[in-house]
Amino acid sequence: MFSFPLLTNAEILACLDELELGFTEAMLLNPEKHRDEVRNVFEQLAELCCGLSREDVARHARIDVDRLPYAQLHEESVVELAVFRGVADLLRRSGVADFGLRDWHAPSTKRLKKHLSGVINFAKFREDRLAEYVQLCQQRDAIIEDASNAQRDALEAQDEVSNVERETYDARQEVASAEDATAVFETDAAAFGRIVASASEKRDDLVDAARVLAEDITNSLEEVRLRDEECARLRDTAPVQTPEELESRIAAMHQELEAIDSAHADHSSELERAMTEARRCAEAAPLIQRCASAVEAVEADVAAHRARLAELRDVERQGDGARAEIRQLDDCLKVADGNADLARKRVDDCAEQARLRADRDARALSVLRDELQRLEREAAPRQALRRHLEARAVEVRKNVQVEDVAEDAWIDACAADLAAAL
Repeated sequence: MFSFPLLTNAEILACLDELELGFTEAMLLNPEKHRDEVRNVFEQLAELCCGLSREDVARHARIDVDRLPYAQLHEESVVELAVFRGVADLLRRSGVADFGLRDWHAPSTKRLKKHLSGVINFAKFREDRLAEYVQLCQQRDAIIEDASNAQRDALEAQDEVSNVERETYDARQEVASAEDATAVFETDAAAFGRIVASASEKRDDLVDAARVLAEDITNSLEEVRLRDEECARLRDTAPVQTPEELESRIAAMHQELEAIDSAHADHSSELERAMTEARRCAEAAPLIQRCASAVEAVEADVAAHRARLAELRDVERQGDGARAEIRQLDDCLKVADGNADLARKRVDDCAEQARLRADRDARALSVLRDELQRLEREAAPRQALRRHLEARAVEVRKNVQVEDVAEDAWIDACAADLAAAL
């Protein structure tokens, strides 16, 4: 607990008169007769220094009706006790730690001077440091506002990044589903391509087989015609044969004709199968065309999905930029927090320096007052001796008759003797 100088009655009255508290010298010299006025002065000082008024205390005072019987009887006492605690807190902050209920209800002149000196010194110190405190508070508020703005910007950036990440996640899911669909489309397109290639090969093979069969049929028909012509020629030019020989020859020719007919039937069946395959290929041509259209549509979807993927990658890069901005905002927020800590530390250091300076000034003032009292105590005997010597000088002057010419010299000699004695 730091010390403070005790003020004189005139200083106390002058300070309280400047505050217009209505405090008189009678209240200071006889506080027992003016208890209510003294308490009123303390309440006004608490309101001036701490902003504590009886109305505020009465408004916020609460009585626990469950623990205190007949609570309605204690409404005024609770307010009075709260006001006393506020005044005691003010005096404790002013350096007076022993302010109690006796000082509140039965004040004495000596302790009242001590209490008023402490409060006045505290008020003077508060007034001297108020401008610096207000400036530091403004700096602190500015730093806190910057920090809150940075935090708000960081939160907004985080929300934006969350939205971008959510959109990126949805876009990635969309891209994944598009890639899966693209893979399915590519697989189907490859299958359709293989089917189209196989159908084209089969169609070419069937066309070649039909052409070969047509050529074979044409050759067979030409051979049959030639054989018929040969038979007719032989029939016209052949010598007369026996019926048995003719029958055997006819049977051989019938066998050859049956072989030709069977070969012709085989060729006809092959041709029928070739024509069937050709019709199937013709029927498959629209399907092949639709497959080609589907493949083109799939390729267009793949191109669109790739473009969407490029856009999403751009969005992802923008999200990376937003993350970098968030990291910068976090760094700014950390710097603002550091500045706020430095400002708070400066405020604490200034308060500590002010307190140490006040303690040092109070100790120096106390030492000076002690030295002044010591000098006054030492000067008291000298003043008494001086008064005694002056009285003796007056008596001697009355008894001793000196010439007017030598009177001044005699006075000078007495003054020199008096100075030497002092």
